[in-house]
Amino acid sequence: MAELEGVYFAEFDNTMGPKVTYEAPRGLINPEVFDAISECIIPKPWLFGRMMSTYAFGKTYLGMPVNLEGAQYERNRMLFNVGIVLHPSRRNHSSEVAVYEPVIRKIAQTLEALEAETCFLSDESMKVKLGDVLEKVLTGLRKHSKAVVPIDEANILHLVLNPRQTSQPVPNVREHDVPVPLCDLRRHVASEKDLVLRRIYPCIDGVRFIKQVAEMADVDTELAIDCVAGLVCQDLVRLVDIFQYSNIYATTKDVGRIASDPALRDKCLETILDPAVRKSMTTNELFSLYAALRPGLRYEDFCLTRESKLVGVHRRRLITFGLVNGLIRRVLPYPLHIPLPGESNISQLIAQEKMDAQAGNQLKTFELSLMDGKKSLDELCCIVRERGPAELAEAIAAHPRCILVYK
Repeated sequence: MAELEGVYFAEFDNTMGPKVTYEAPRGLINPEVFDAISECIIPKPWLFGRMMSTYAFGKTYLGMPVNLEGAQYERNRMLFNVGIVLHPSRRNHSSEVAVYEPVIRKIAQTLEALEAETCFLSDESMKVKLGDVLEKVLTGLRKHSKAVVPIDEANILHLVLNPRQTSQPVPNVREHDVPVPLCDLRRHVASEKDLVLRRIYPCIDGVRFIKQVAEMADVDTELAIDCVAGLVCQDLVRLVDIFQYSNIYATTKDVGRIASDPALRDKCLETILDPAVRKSMTTNELFSLYAALRPGLRYEDFCLTRESKLVGVHRRRLITFGLVNGLIRRVLPYPLHIPLPGESNISQLIAQEKMDAQAGNQLKTFELSLMDGKKSLDELCCIVRERGPAELAEAIAAHPRCILVYK
């Protein structure tokens, strides 16, 4: 695990240039080192708003530079960076560093919000509190892998660095993933002081994908993604794909656990059966349902041909339980647009779009430009936001130069 050496707040002073204003502990970054890496701490404008990791002098400097624009600032902008200094356990340390990214992002976004609401950073009498805040953040993360730091009477900074994260990569959480609770989240989360977490957890129901959760809770999508990533690392939720009856599923090598693991089988039956309609199902019947899922078979067709066997079975839960426990996997569709010869730039795409519209093809230029075979149908729907997976898949099927590649 990378050793956390300290936390810093740097900014661009209009007289002195880049400088470290607050750091914990004091002397964390000596002047010679800062002079050498200052362009990475307060970088060029196009690098602001991104997580930046700099490896220099045997240490890693991880931060998220922020650019705030407004007439109230000298030169119409305020530039700052909040970050940490790590001593990695090895040179190839990307997974160790990535563990800390949600913490840095949350601190930066909190300071940005406080500046917008109360001028926290531009008011020197308020900004001076940062020194104490950074000390408490450092102490909390070092000793307890979390920090609860009051900033003022109305705002508390709540950070969690789960110990399990230190031995595994940070999960790749996407806005179109569906978080499925593995327990009663209220018991684990309701007492948390993290306001974002408290707002999103009631919206996590195993059906809504993360972008919908964020919109329903009225929080920023990136903050929701960070919170869900923390829940995944704590093994409180698992991520699955958006459920559609048009989806295709296939079994994994672990599907046999339904027959060999009685506890898993009983939990599955408890989850998928409606006791008012059906109270039991044999192991063979349950195994045969999962074993019948295969590439090329849409789930709606699977259900239509097995209506009698699915009486009293919650059809969505059958799939969700299988995905969460690794018994089945989603066979994902990846839209691919095959352009005509010479159809390589936007103007040609727009011209072709008009011809397609006249021919009844409903895909837009923007949608076609995204169909490179690398983005799944779910991901495209989150980007486009104008139609759901079923509608978009129907439009793709009707387009003469678009196909769905399943893998």
